Amino acid sequence: MEDTGHYHFALPRYLLDRRYTVALINPTTTDLTRKLQGGITKNDPLDSLTICDVIGSNPRKKTLSHYKSKPFRPL
Repeated sequence: MEDTGHYHFALPRYLLDRRYTVALINPTTTDLTRKLQGGITKNDPLDSLTICDVIGSNPRKKTLSHYKSKPFRPL
């Protein structure tokens, strides 16, 4: 999911409490990827596809923060 400031805190905490792995992606990465793909329109369904494209891309270029089965504590 996108790292959206304090708006994303509840969902990762919920997922981590249930032993899911959570990865946060910088919204700038999503925006740049969308623009490189020629996309003009920005909406939630298209952003979801763009995030999937970034996750499926070259691992050396990923800008993800991973959290696994530990309490999510914002700084």
